[in-house]
Amino acid sequence: MFGRDAYRLGNLQFDAQAPVFVDIGANIGAFALDVCSRWPDARVVCFEPAPGAFTHLVSNLEANGCAARVATVAAAVTGESEPSFVSLFERPSDSCTSTTVEAFAHALARPPGRWLRVPAVCLDEVIAGIEGGIDCLKLDVEGAEYDIITGTRLGTLRQLRHVVVEYHPVPDREFAELVERFAQVGLAWTRWERSPEPGRGVCWFTAAQGAP
Repeated sequence: MFGRDAYRLGNLQFDAQAPVFVDIGANIGAFALDVCSRWPDARVVCFEPAPGAFTHLVSNLEANGCAARVATVAAAVTGESEPSFVSLFERPSDSCTSTTVEAFAHALARPPGRWLRVPAVCLDEVIAGIEGGIDCLKLDVEGAEYDIITGTRLGTLRQLRHVVVEYHPVPDREFAELVERFAQVGLAWTRWERSPEPGRGVCWFTAAQGAP
């Protein structure tokens, strides 16, 4: 995360001195800590539904003196406003692959895990609760990116200035869906790193000047 600049934070430029980040799928806090080290005045809101990872997220922020600048929410993010709880597949030995997508959970050749019931909040509500728009949304949710982005209102997505999304192989879903959805609100991809594994990669989107 830090040595390789996995999310290419070094390429991001902001007009605001105190950029606002939303970290969905925060895991144990590496992204949030990297942000805090680069932008001393940045504010970060982290969402992490897996109980084990969330405990480490909080402790890592406290140990590095970042807890005052980073809000942490123990919840999954969805694209729908109805469910207040969702099912999460968690592997205690592999916190990076927790997912709310049943098809993705079954496809993973990983150690056994368990299904948990966890709180959920939709992305529309997340962004509505943050004044001034979001300078950067980071999304790493093990397959749930499709439901989140396609289920979020266009008016909400227009408040995003930068997006970095890690996408995953999910049956019957194509990354082109996300590209098209973002294009509707003037977010165009500026960098695309494809994995050798089909259907997996990381893509960066930036709002064009004069976007609708």
